[in-house]
Amino acid sequence: MNTTQELLTVQELSDRLKLHVVTTRGLHRRGVIPSIKIGKRTLRFDYAEVVQALRDANDPSVTDSE
Repeated sequence: MNTTQELLTVQELSDRLKLHVVTTRGLHRRGVIPSIKIGKRTLRFDYAEVVQALRDANDPSVTDSE
């Protein structure tokens, strides 16, 4: 984890990746993208870590421009 984290909600992450919220939640449930749990129910996503995880998984939702 780096010191300049940008933590996003599932909606904010979905908007950035141009994905539907349900798709983003599915990626999380399947363990494709990492998350940070705050409290019992709150999830946040580190954008840089998510993009790297999607690149590592060769996911087409991440373009080279990101």
